[in-house]
Amino acid sequence: MWWFAPEQQRWVIQPLIDAGMAQDAICALLYRFAVDADGLEVVHDQPPPIRAAWTHTIDRMLMLPGPVD
Repeated sequence: MWWFAPEQQRWVIQPLIDAGMAQDAICALLYRFAVDADGLEVVHDQPPPIRAAWTHTIDRMLMLPGPVD
């Protein structure tokens, strides 16, 4: 397991913040994502702006570098 710098973490979740999601709701969403297999299913009950922001958040997660061997 590795951690990213706080500015990288903030960059990843910024679309959700911009969409108006509260920090505790973001934490809960990320926890659900870590536990559930379906990334889109975790936001199925959210309003469209949050679902769109989640797509951008996933894109940003995928842009981060992986672990160095």
